[in-house]
Amino acid sequence: MRACLGIGLLACLAMLLGPRAWGDDPPAPASASATPPEPTAQPEGKLRPHPFLGAAYATETGPAFDLGFVLTSASEDVFFGKGLIVQVEAGTRAGRFSLGLGATDLRLYPAFAGALKATVLRTWKSTDLAPVHSTFVGPELELTLFYLRFGVGWVKQVDAPSGTQANSAWIFSAGTGF
Repeated sequence: MRACLGIGLLACLAMLLGPRAWGDDPPAPASASATPPEPTAQPEGKLRPHPFLGAAYATETGPAFDLGFVLTSASEDVFFGKGLIVQVEAGTRAGRFSLGLGATDLRLYPAFAGALKATVLRTWKSTDLAPVHSTFVGPELELTLFYLRFGVGWVKQVDAPSGTQANSAWIFSAGTGF
């Protein structure tokens, strides 16, 4: 649980620092002239973090909050971007860290998004599907339409509590949120 909280705090810090953490120069002071300044073009290929927040309910995590960001070369005036997605989710029964590729509108609460992610799940409470203190890994597909998020995935247990055998079966997981 401490690892999930640590990752979550690092993600929050990166989002709060925003562009300054990624090497952007501070904005120049406004000039006193009556002509508006010319817009500056963003350098091509420079990755920028675009944060997002959400709440969800999934079979293995229970009620959860998540935060993450998409690293994309799209500038801030672009509505839609694609790139690397990093997401941390903390629920009442488990925590999840996901890394993958996706596309999203670049708002704090995305209305449209899609992602294919690799997920690491760690339980801290026992459920019908997963024992306590177990680690699972697997792929996950997530789609957001009109602020409603739907996700499906398959996870396999790779670590079990001391004295128990890891289950070799794959567990289907599903969730919804906004």
